[in-house]
Amino acid sequence: MGLDLKRFATDKNAEIEGVWVKLDEGVELKIARMGNEKFNELFRKYSRPYKRAIRNGTLSDSIAEDILLKCMSEAILLDWKGLEEDGVPLEYTKENAYRVLKEYEVLRDFVTSCAEDFELFKKQEDEEAEKN
Repeated sequence: MGLDLKRFATDKNAEIEGVWVKLDEGVELKIARMGNEKFNELFRKYSRPYKRAIRNGTLSDSIAEDILLKCMSEAILLDWKGLEEDGVPLEYTKENAYRVLKEYEVLRDFVTSCAEDFELFKKQEDEEAEKN
C-alpha cells in the first residue's frame, strides 16, 4: 500500500486568507501560508528595486529583512485577537504587524513556523475523514 498524494493537498483559499492559530489563552493570530500567491507577488514588488544587488549577492541584511517583514505584515500575519502591548490592547494594522514582527523576534519565529506548517492549511475533508 502506497502513500496517497492527496494527503498533501492544501486549501488554496486558506493559504491566502489565513487560519486562526491559538497563541495563548484568549490570544489568536490569523496566519496565511508562507509563499502564498499574494506573498510572492509582494516579494517581487518590494525586491524589484534591488534586483542587481540580489543578483550580485550584495543586498544588505537590513534591506532583506525589511522586504521580508513588509511581505509578512501584508500577506502572512493578517489579523490578531487579544494581543496587548504594555497592558493595552493593540489594534491590528499592517503597520502594527510590521513593527511587532520586527521588534519581537520570538513572535516572528512563531508566525513563520505556523506559516510553514502545511498541516494548518490541509483541505477540510481530511479532518472530517479522520473524525469518522
